[in-house]
Amino acid sequence: MKTKSFFAVALCGGLLLGSVGALAGDPPAHSGPNFQQHKQQMLQEMEQRISSLRSLKTCVSAAANPEAIKTCFQKQRKREELERKKRIDAQIKHLQEEKSKIGQ
Repeated sequence: MKTKSFFAVALCGGLLLGSVGALAGDPPAHSGPNFQQHKQQMLQEMEQRISSLRSLKTCVSAAANPEAIKTCFQKQRKREELERKKRIDAQIKHLQEEKSKIGQ
């Protein structure tokens, strides 16, 4: 019984921290000609997070034991790290483009 309670608390805590982390800061305020582009990018990232949480939920629902739940969270962590790397790479590319515009 204690094991089930522990994993239920861990699951709720993990989902809460992920949600709080996503909502912790104010979204970047963009206006002007790039507004629609930034808006689309934000919506796409939200869809990716929702999809990722759905995958985690499916995995946890199918888990037959505590080790399976642990594996679900490990896979989720890897997915999040990959998405974070993609976002950072995109930000670097954008900043390099902006820097080259300034240098001209």
